[in-house]
Order: sequence, then structure tokens, then C-alpha cells
Amino acid sequence: MSNRVFAHPIKPQALPLFILVMTTTLVTNFTCTASQKSEKNSVEIAKRVKHLRQSGLHYAMKGDRTRAVNKFNEAISLSPRCAMAYENRAWSYFLQGDRQQAIRDYGTAIELGHKSADNNFARGICKENLNAKHEAVSDFDRALIAAPNFAQCHINRSLLLANLGKEKQALQDFSDAITGISAGTESHPEKQVHELLLAAAYRDRAVVLLKRGDQTAAKQDFQKAEEIYPAYQPRKLR
Repeated sequence: MSNRVFAHPIKPQALPLFILVMTTTLVTNFTCTASQKSEKNSVEIAKRVKHLRQSGLHYAMKGDRTRAVNKFNEAISLSPRCAMAYENRAWSYFLQGDRQQAIRDYGTAIELGHKSADNNFARGICKENLNAKHEAVSDFDRALIAAPNFAQCHINRSLLLANLGKEKQALQDFSDAITGISAGTESHPEKQVHELLLAAAYRDRAVVLLKRGDQTAAKQDFQKAEEIYPAYQPRKLR
């Protein structure tokens, strides 16, 4: 999980980091198994579901998210237990700004067995956007159980913990993220993305250190972040 390969050369500043992470999963996991249907035409149904999902992802990436959701609706109607169709539709809802629907679909995918780090992380992001901080932390916890080196999840959880007054835990999360990212930065096929994550960890940790009154350590982290990725701006604690 810590050495993800991103499928598209998206500029890091163009979309939230969450989108960069999720795109790979959505594009590569195209197949819903035919065993999810017992009818004689299960193979044909599986092929149709795959085609609908591919079409939906195509429309979503072009920005036609309404048509994308319609394609995923068709896929789900044909294969109601196809977890990946729910994942795909959740992603489209996220892009539309409909966090509640996205949460429901990610939840359904998880209930259907796709208890992946990505799904728990994505649902946590949606809850964070809705200011459900404690619930978001719980989803990030589950994601990190599945993928302990998921650096971006450590970063998101760190800021939430800091906002909840758990600054010591937050600083440990940032340190874990920095250690994990640093181990793979030089060899990562999308080095710019990895550098952005590393700069985010340093600079956001600096914000927490400032809040704790440790100006010397904060200054060091700000300088390190600027060396790695000068254009990155830290998020503010709320």
C-alpha cells in the first residue's frame, strides 16, 4: 500500500490526494465474477457488468458524473452483489460532492466483503468532509489495520487526532508516515506524488508542533517540507 502505482499522470495540485489514490483501484479492478449470479447467462451478465463499469469510469473521468452514476446503477441492477460497482458509484458520488451517498455505497461494498484499506479510507474522507471526525478516525483506523504503511491515511488521521486534542498520537502518526514514505520516495514511479505526500507530512506535523509550542522543531519541519516540495501549503487545524 505504501508503494502504490498511480495510473494517471494527474498533477498533484489539480485534485485532492484522495482522488490520486482511488483512481488506480477503480481503473484496475474491472471484473465482477460470474459466480455472483447463478443463472445460465451468468457469464454474459458478468461481461455486461464489466462493460457498464468501464463506461461509467470513462464518463466519471471525463466529468460527466450523472451519466457515470447511471451506468453504475445499471451494473448494480444486473449484479446487486458486485462490490466494485458500489465502489465505483461511491467514487462518482464523491466527485459530485454527494458525501452521504458515497458513504452508503462504500459501506455496502465493505459489507459485501471488500473491506480494503482503500474503501475504509475513502469512507473516512467522506466523513471527515462532513465533520464527523470521530467516525472518520474509526474508518482510518480500519484502513491502517488492513494496510499499516498507508502513508496518506496516517496523514489524514494525524490531523483529525490533532483537531480532537490528541496531539501526541497525531505526532506519532506523522512520524510513521514520514518513515514509510521516505523508504520508497527515490524509487517510486510517480516520484512527484510521493514527494508531495512527504512534504504534506512534514508541513502538517509542523502545524501541530507549533500548536504545542515547539517552535524549533516546527521550523525544522517547515524547512524540510519546503526543500522537498516548495509549492505545498499546509492545512490548518480547525
